[in-house]
Amino acid sequence: MSTLINGMHAYGDMIGVSIQNLQQRPDVEKVEKWKPHRVYIINLTDEGLHKVGVTRSTTGRLTRLATRARPVVEVVEVANRPVAQLIEATVLVLRGSKRKRATTIKHLRGTAECWREDGEVPSLVNLERQLYEFWEAPKNWNFSIVE
Repeated sequence: MSTLINGMHAYGDMIGVSIQNLQQRPDVEKVEKWKPHRVYIINLTDEGLHKVGVTRSTTGRLTRLATRARPVVEVVEVANRPVAQLIEATVLVLRGSKRKRATTIKHLRGTAECWREDGEVPSLVNLERQLYEFWEAPKNWNFSIVE
């Protein structure tokens, strides 16, 4: 994980904010932030890319994104958005030189952070566990507001 710390330049703010949220008392007024979220990786075969993303568990976004030409590689459900954003940012840092920044993807709104298809796909489940241990079990890691 020491390479992670040295490579945080592009996503350091996102990582820093997530860690801060996980270590401090949660702002329960921001209910959406503390609902369960999914981190996913999709293989965009038509674009020759992989995409990592975050969505609330209840939105159905992942179902809309996944197609035969865009299969889901892996999904991990986590307790809240700060954990999800930490995993997402870490994946992008780890992909380093393979990354394409702010790419517009056909049939997706806005831009997406992706990496070339030949880049290794990290295991989200393993990464979640490693980050939990690396950041010494932040107290809000498993905090959720479930309605």
